[in-house]
Amino acid sequence: MDGKKRLSGAAYRKKAREKAEKCASVISKTANLQSYFHKVAVHTNEVGDDSIAIDGFVNHVTDNEINVDNTNSSSQQVDLFAVEDDNIVIEDFVNPVTANEINVDNTNSSSQKADSFDKNSTEIETLIESPKTEEVKDLNSLNRLTTFGFKKSYLEDPALWNINDSLKDYISINGVSQDLSQTNFLKSKRTYTVNNRGTSKTIHRYFCKKYLESTLINGEVIKRNFFLYSISKGCIYCYPCALFGNKSSFATCGFSNWKKAEEKLSSHENSHKHRTNISTMKQRSIILERIDQKLIHQMEFENNYWKTILKRIVAVVKALSSRGLSFRGDTTQIGCSNNGNFFMAIELIAEFDVVLSEHIKKYGNPGKGHTSYLSFHTYEQFILLMAENVVNNIIEEINKTRYFSISIDSTPDISHTDQLSFIIRYVNVQGEPVERFLCFIDNIGHKSQEMMEAVIHIFKKYNLNTNYLRGQSYDNASNMSGAYTGLQARIKSINSLADFVPCSAHSLNLVGKMLQVAAMMQMNFLDSYKTFIHFSLFLHTVGKF
Repeated sequence: MDGKKRLSGAAYRKKAREKAEKCASVISKTANLQSYFHKVAVHTNEVGDDSIAIDGFVNHVTDNEINVDNTNSSSQQVDLFAVEDDNIVIEDFVNPVTANEINVDNTNSSSQKADSFDKNSTEIETLIESPKTEEVKDLNSLNRLTTFGFKKSYLEDPALWNINDSLKDYISINGVSQDLSQTNFLKSKRTYTVNNRGTSKTIHRYFCKKYLESTLINGEVIKRNFFLYSISKGCIYCYPCALFGNKSSFATCGFSNWKKAEEKLSSHENSHKHRTNISTMKQRSIILERIDQKLIHQMEFENNYWKTILKRIVAVVKALSSRGLSFRGDTTQIGCSNNGNFFMAIELIAEFDVVLSEHIKKYGNPGKGHTSYLSFHTYEQFILLMAENVVNNIIEEINKTRYFSISIDSTPDISHTDQLSFIIRYVNVQGEPVERFLCFIDNIGHKSQEMMEAVIHIFKKYNLNTNYLRGQSYDNASNMSGAYTGLQARIKSINSLADFVPCSAHSLNLVGKMLQVAAMMQMNFLDSYKTFIHFSLFLHTVGKF
């Protein structure tokens, strides 16, 4: 004995009975699989012996009976396929079956033992393939679906088609392609009698692959993709007209008058009915392919919605940046009076725009981790993109005008970081002189050699040709305007046509400074007047208290 406590026989039987009753209760409340399918009866003239595939369970069917038994179930039998003479009833499939009988036995009984029921309740254990049989005798009965759709040989021969909604749907979505490179056209033989000078002569005409090509007025050769050659009858069909109705021989019995083939083919493909059928097939394919129309519509709606929001945001960014106004405020909360110019403009537009107003209500103050395109990250990216676009336009204008001049000067920012502003002057294609700010050059030192290397780097970065440089203007510092080792002299050594002109603003500033030094009396008067004004304002301020 292993020391384990075991139940009595009655207890085991009671436990098994309760388990079986529980399983039976679950099964009774579960809908039968057959209730989800409907039976469709298809009548055929003759049932042949060919191979088919049905839903991945039965691959080949012959005269023998195929049985798939579930060994862990009771003796109850469920017939999924029943064949009665030439009338074949198949659930969820519409196929002329080539076997005499197909039975799938799947027992399902409440009296089955619970242990065996748990092991194989929904599983088919055995898949049986029968040997290959003879060809189908009556080709008109060939209307069967494989696991991946209709058979290729069936689709390529429109004379065999049994027109129904399944065939229309399949061809509308997938179309039909036909390879005639290895096809024998002997069945297309048509006999004609020709009378020549009282003598009758018999000639034979055959189908030619050039009939499936059309030459346009400009000489371009295109394929007539809507026509198919029937191997079984040796004639041509127009499959859109055959599917959706037309009284022409191209849609009914097939066209085989090879004597007038080009004339009739051209007339048919330009007919109103043919074009209507092509349009109908196209519309059917659109509806069928987009079974997820609601999802696609939702995606398109979301894309259009965010595009609409971004258009308004870009307009605000463009307006503020073009006027040099600041974007941020003390807070980013919508509704606050000190949230900056960006949110002020957004709130102003929202008062008259329903789309932006609803967007603010829904995404106004969501915090981090939520997409709203209202944060500073968004408009900073737009500013960078706009700046890049502006620079590209400037470079494009310079390349069109070819010749240009440069001006470089030190411009400290609000953080007192020393940097150089790079200015370009040129005459545009309209003949107007313009001055464009191109970029800032970070502090690279005050030596002329270092500055020259920075300028050459800018030329290479923006693909500017130094051979077209015709002028340069700097301040009067020795490292910039020095005649021997200054920046202007070093650039002139590269391009002798880059004439140096001293900056007029700096020169005028020096003139004013020299005037002050020369007129000491006026300078002393201005200093005294400044002190007097300051002292008077100080007394006036103190007197208030």
